[in-house]
Amino acid sequence: MVTVLGVDACPGGWLTVELRDGCFAEARAVTTLRSLLPVAASGGVAVVAVDMPLGLLETGWRRADTEAAALLGPLRGSVFRVPPRAVWLEATYAAAAAWTAHRIAHGHAHSLPSPPEHDADGRPVAIWY
Repeated sequence: MVTVLGVDACPGGWLTVELRDGCFAEARAVTTLRSLLPVAASGGVAVVAVDMPLGLLETGWRRADTEAAALLGPLRGSVFRVPPRAVWLEATYAAAAAWTAHRIAHGHAHSLPSPPEHDADGRPVAIWY
């Protein structure tokens, strides 16, 4: 039997869905990712898949994101690269936005849609990643 856990953020913590041999087995809410470690270790869980694990890296990019983007070639824009922890710890939105703006200015960010749409004042309207 192969057991996997899918994990996604939700209000108050994380929602986990357990599959056994591809079939739904259980869903539960936990307050921390760390609380899943004993569950994963004791139950023979083959994979714990976390959707957009925000702020887990101190610097740089997740290897999984980089490899997935390379594998997808022209569709690499569908991989949402998660910024390092420093961005999530910024005290203000403006500071986090400045980090993102630096990436955009240096050609390291992409937009959805691409090219971005513009609002009535000519500002780009998009999700930047």
